Amino acid sequence: MANSNHRKRSCFNQSLAHANTFERYQYIIQIAKPLDQLQDEVTDLVQIIALGLLVTTLLLILLSYGVAGRILKPIGVINRMARDISDRTLDRRIPLGKSRDELYELSGSLNRMFDRLQYSFDKQKQFIADASHELKSPITLFMLFMERALHRKDLPGSFKQRLMHQGNILRRMSRLVKNLLDLSALELKRNIDLKEVSLPSLLKSVLGDYEDVFAAKKIIVDMDIPENLAVRGDKDELQRVLINLVDNAIKYNRDGGEIRIKASKADQRVRLSLFNTGRGIPKADLDKVFEQFYRVEKSRSLRYGGSGLGLTIVKRIVELHGGTLEIESEPGAWTRVNVTLPAPAKPLREKIIQEKIV
Repeated sequence: MANSNHRKRSCFNQSLAHANTFERYQYIIQIAKPLDQLQDEVTDLVQIIALGLLVTTLLLILLSYGVAGRILKPIGVINRMARDISDRTLDRRIPLGKSRDELYELSGSLNRMFDRLQYSFDKQKQFIADASHELKSPITLFMLFMERALHRKDLPGSFKQRLMHQGNILRRMSRLVKNLLDLSALELKRNIDLKEVSLPSLLKSVLGDYEDVFAAKKIIVDMDIPENLAVRGDKDELQRVLINLVDNAIKYNRDGGEIRIKASKADQRVRLSLFNTGRGIPKADLDKVFEQFYRVEKSRSLRYGGSGLGLTIVKRIVELHGGTLEIESEPGAWTRVNVTLPAPAKPLREKIIQEKIV
């Protein structure tokens, strides 16, 4: 009985303690929420999701661009190398990648194709050189025969005229063969020995050889070149360039015309400009005048002679010197050829003075 009363008192005390604890803590039970507050939360949530999607999209685009660029970089290298390789640079090859994938196979196939092209080009150039060399001797013998035959006294006049005409044809063939030999040698040549050459001295020497021609056609020559101007090049090859350019300036000039030659130096480059009056060149033909055998007017072949290889030879020599060649013209008025060549590291006069002092 005593134990039962004790348990009842203990339960009562625990209930009283729980009641006191409940009084100390207050609880709020929300069974509804204002619609405006809910709409604001939804709007915030939509903005956060949209911003997250935008940032994720930008990151994916940047990542995709980087991955695509990394994947396409070898293709860009192959495309650039293939575009830069020309008949002048057929010895260049596309570098092979480290991984033996499809791009590796493509690069190898392209390189093998360039090998075949280079072999064909070299064989063609060698054939032209060999054929020109073989033609040189018989043409020379024919010309000697013509010269001896024309000196005979017993030849009929009409037959002598025909021999003279055939002799002119042989001389044109001889010039053509010589130009073909020169061009073939230049095409096969990969580099050139560059030395310091005085440009004014070289020009005066070339112009001196044409003094009688200038006087016959009453052409006025004006040369404006600094006395100490020098270029880096091969003297003999540069002389051929000047001879071809001056010869063209005379051929396609008018009687009583002008030839103006100017040169200047800037940024270790020498710019030579050769201007002549005359019929000029149509704009449509300016990009073609350096092609082999190309003529602005087909009738010029008979009127002026030549082989149509002069400017081709000039361009090749200038390229071997690491220079550039440009031509501009005003049809019916004038033509100007601009040549740029590398300049020596030091002025020519300073070097001469130093040699004298030593």
